[in-house]
Amino acid sequence: RTRHSVEIVALILGCGFVGFFAFYAVKMNYESHLFHDMSQGVIAIPMWIPQIGYSLGLIILLIAFVDELIHVVRGNLPRYEKPKPQTAEEVVERAVQSGV
Repeated sequence: RTRHSVEIVALILGCGFVGFFAFYAVKMNYESHLFHDMSQGVIAIPMWIPQIGYSLGLIILLIAFVDELIHVVRGNLPRYEKPKPQTAEEVVERAVQSGV
């Protein structure tokens, strides 16, 4: 019960931080486009073009965090957590995979 509550709090904090960064990354991308910001160098490239990857990556990460938060709030176990091993063979297999 306590672990479930801590998972929800951690996911809410994660959504907040990633949402903050995603918002300001998109804002920076928009302002670079608005002000015609160009890169310094031999080839002048508008800065909003390489910034698109940064912004889209953060938006996708935010969607993943929100999806996992909804999944956990509904009472399910987190998807990023492996289920507990049921047999001794599974324990040995996981130990071999982790490099212990």
